[in-house]
Amino acid sequence: MLFLDHRRCAFALLLLCAPIFAQSDSGSYDETSRLYRNRAYAFSCKVPAGWVLRTDKMNGVPDAEKSDSVKTDPATSQVLLAAFERPPEATGPTPASTILIATESQSTYPGLKNPEDYFGPLTEVVAAKGFKIINDPYPFKLGTTSLVRVDFSREDKDRVTMYQSTLVLLTHGTIVSFTFLAASEDEIEGLIENLSFSSTPKLLQRPLPSRKQNRPRTTFSKPY
Repeated sequence: MLFLDHRRCAFALLLLCAPIFAQSDSGSYDETSRLYRNRAYAFSCKVPAGWVLRTDKMNGVPDAEKSDSVKTDPATSQVLLAAFERPPEATGPTPASTILIATESQSTYPGLKNPEDYFGPLTEVVAAKGFKIINDPYPFKLGTTSLVRVDFSREDKDRVTMYQSTLVLLTHGTIVSFTFLAASEDEIEGLIENLSFSSTPKLLQRPLPSRKQNRPRTTFSKPY
């Protein structure tokens, strides 16, 4: 699946720890409310009802079941949340919708100065899986927190289209990526709405340039 490859681009990526700071607070998940919270980066993410978690597996935590997941290197990367519409090993007409939140050390990418720089290697990995970029990286705000976002889509041989959106935050030498995979644009937007920031992370390095605005919710067209 795509999310396994996005971890290669610094998980080896796919997808996407910073040392000490990220490892000191991997967040917490409440089963009753289905809410993941992370104090270090001041965000929370609601997991849809009926979805399954694979966070431990993707971090290489021993499990009785076999797993083909790419394991992370705890010195450079960490999966904070991996949630799937159905077990990723289960078959279905389309890949399972996915929420993947992860961190990587900025030092993994020599020369990376800002969030936009991260999308170069990411786009190469995603393109290798047949996805095409819909929008170049653009500023995207959630509450008072500024991120950078990019959107992709892929049409398979059965003319089924899948969409991926990745939001990136760069703070304290850490790349925090929020990736959403779904079978429709509306579902992507709905999943992103489950993500919220309680405040701007104190260690956010710098504000993003405001050359573009958030794109309309109902279309993946460029946000001019």
